[in-house]
Amino acid sequence: MFVGFSVIIVSTTASVAIITLRNRVSEHASNLFQQYVLNPPPPSVAKIQVDTTAAIFGYGYVFHFRIDEDDLELILKSRPFVKTSTIEYTVTGFLKWETGSASRVMMQLYAGGQRKPRWFTPQTMNSPEAYVSTKGDTRILIFDSQVGEAYLVISK
Repeated sequence: MFVGFSVIIVSTTASVAIITLRNRVSEHASNLFQQYVLNPPPPSVAKIQVDTTAAIFGYGYVFHFRIDEDDLELILKSRPFVKTSTIEYTVTGFLKWETGSASRVMMQLYAGGQRKPRWFTPQTMNSPEAYVSTKGDTRILIFDSQVGEAYLVISK
């Protein structure tokens, strides 16, 4: 009986540690979103996830979040974003896009050997819209209006 009780305590402690870690990660993602994207975040922004990437020259952040189409406009108005005519994420870790005024541009997000997070799956989006801003740093915003899902890549 005492052994079973001891296992319950360990299990409860582990559960509390996991919940605490998840809350810290969520809080960290929210803080970075406010620092690098928009403060305060638009009301519909939820389930923010963030990753840093070493493949981008300088620092790089990749955000994934849920957002309503109306609130997306707040992010788009925060910088001089231009809509792309194409967007593609390759199996080799490159993000490629074109705007009407520029030739095809590409940026490596995840270099060979660097593991991307499980949640980073822009290639599964249905007919995403993409926007690019190059004022100060490069930002690529990819949005799937069918599910209200977005990725924002920031490179400096």
